[in-house]
Amino acid sequence: MIEISNLGKYFTGERETVNAVDGVSFFVPEGKIFTLLGPSGCGKSTTLRCVAGLEKPDAGEIKIAGKVIYSARYKVFVPPHKRDIGMVFQSYAIWPHMKVFDNVAYPLKIKKMPREAIRKKALEALNTVGLQGLEDRLASQLSGGQQQRVALARALVKEPQVLLLDEPLSNLDAKLRHQMRTEIKELQRRLNITTLYVTHDQIEALAISDYIAVMNKGKILDVGPPVEIYQKPGSRFTADFIGQTNVLRGKILSVEGELGRFSTPIGEMVTMLPAGGVTGGEALIFIRPENIKVFKDQAQATGNNFAGAIKVLTFLGEYADCKLQVGEEVLWARVHPLSPLREGDKVYVQIDQDASFSIPA
Repeated sequence: MIEISNLGKYFTGERETVNAVDGVSFFVPEGKIFTLLGPSGCGKSTTLRCVAGLEKPDAGEIKIAGKVIYSARYKVFVPPHKRDIGMVFQSYAIWPHMKVFDNVAYPLKIKKMPREAIRKKALEALNTVGLQGLEDRLASQLSGGQQQRVALARALVKEPQVLLLDEPLSNLDAKLRHQMRTEIKELQRRLNITTLYVTHDQIEALAISDYIAVMNKGKILDVGPPVEIYQKPGSRFTADFIGQTNVLRGKILSVEGELGRFSTPIGEMVTMLPAGGVTGGEALIFIRPENIKVFKDQAQATGNNFAGAIKVLTFLGEYADCKLQVGEEVLWARVHPLSPLREGDKVYVQIDQDASFSIPA
């Protein structure tokens, strides 16, 4: 549905040229949520704005439903109002002095649709986002979550082929963000609308997406479904950026099918080989905190297990954050909040061979 090929956008300053979007290519299948995820300044919002027509790229091509809306090669640039898109901005961009109905109906009034058709479609859009009965209220009288729904209704009212969402939840508190990301995902599935979503929030991306593209410094580093991006990232940046992870440098001592025996700073361990891994090669081994098991009795620890000590134990409600000293390395684990473990305890750390992953060093 959305096809981006070698997209480039460059900003020239007095001293240097910044490659805000540097050769980006990806494809968003019809009816899916595709999320651009990365830190501030990585180029994700600029990419979205290029799709919207709010920024004119310097290179590449953009297609929506097979139609070219931008091409550097053929000098094509379809203006924003002629692109079949709906967009929700980070600030919502709704008019506080207008009633909810007028905010939502505005795109239809611009198209000069008949009054009755406008009313019918606007009320349907409000019903879709759960704001029925609030059409006569001023937008300024709504809560943050309700204002966000107004922005969604306005983006959906003209029934666009593509929905663009630029950090739509960043202005909401944590509890409301959780609620709204669930509602957006349910709404998107119900409408089956192709959606390009931008966020810097890893949990939000994992929760809402069908596919995630991790960006940094204008480039896409990894693309895949959320589970794949989290469990088997293709770069250290992705592994570090999405969730917390422990990183060990290892040397491959032997190869046993898809597994390798590694020499690491905490001792020898068996885990999955990196792509192209051979005896004598070096790799970075990643272990998520939730995949480390901690026991006081060595008899309970099997497979890869190492002696250590608990340096810090922090209660966080759903789990306890456990800082471990294992040899000269510090590892982080998550244990049950009611665990009998205490700071200072001598423990044994178990790392299952299929619960870690590695990439070439």
